[in-house]
Amino acid sequence: IDINPNFKLSYLRLGEDYTHLNKSKESKQMYIQIIRLSDVYKEEPAIRLARLYMESNESSLAYESFHIILTKNPNKVQEILWLGELYRELNKTDDALNLFKRTIKKNPNNYAAYGELALYHLDNNDSKEAERIFQVVLEIDPMHLIKIYEHIGIYYQKKSQFEKSNELF
Repeated sequence: IDINPNFKLSYLRLGEDYTHLNKSKESKQMYIQIIRLSDVYKEEPAIRLARLYMESNESSLAYESFHIILTKNPNKVQEILWLGELYRELNKTDDALNLFKRTIKKNPNNYAAYGELALYHLDNNDSKEAERIFQVVLEIDPMHLIKIYEHIGIYYQKKSQFEKSNELF
């Protein structure tokens, strides 16, 4: 595709369409082109690119992308949380723990950060602390009970403990 600098927003939308069509390679190419065309840093395509790298298990590229994003704006709560998830998946547990705590400090009502923190404790065989943290999520918003079960179910799927995940789903 010939890239015209006048159509950056269209390329962003095209990248979104490729993502929805499960064409991550094409989507990544669109986001990279937008970033290259920009005279100034473009946060939105960089964030989307980082997420695509994370979802396709390209950990080093995801890390590099999140690092760039957070260097430019260290207060991006969602991106801090995503980097923490990446660290947890890479078994960099101390780094993950610090980022989950940082997210909660910046946004004490971020139920997803508490969920990730609880999964961290499950990873470290501390189910009592994980249960306590999930209770905090319910105190923030009781409507997140289903989301808690989903979090735990996905956790067990990733650990190939399918009987446990089936019980939750």
